[in-house]
Amino acid sequence: MPSDNEKGMVLLQMSGIQAQKNNWTGAKNYFYQAKKLKITEPQLKEQFKQFETAIENRGQMKVAQTMGMKTGQMMMPGGKRRRPKMK
Repeated sequence: MPSDNEKGMVLLQMSGIQAQKNNWTGAKNYFYQAKKLKITEPQLKEQFKQFETAIENRGQMKVAQTMGMKTGQMMMPGGKRRRPKMK
C-alpha cells in the first residue's frame, strides 16, 4: 500500500471482519496496528473513533447478553402460554 491512509483503511476493515466473527482479540490486534499509522483523512479518523467505542462497549454487550437481552429488549415475564383444561 502506498500511503498510511490506505493501510489504515485496510487494517480497519480487517478488524471489522474479525469483530463480526466474534474474534475480539484479532480485531484488537488489527485495530492497534492501524492506530500506529499516521492517518490524515478526517473521515477515516472518525471511523477509528467509532470502532474504538465499539470495542469499549463490547463488554457492556456481553453483560446484556448474559442477562438474557439478546437484541437489547427487556425480558418478558412468563413463558409458554398453556391451553385451558377441557371438562
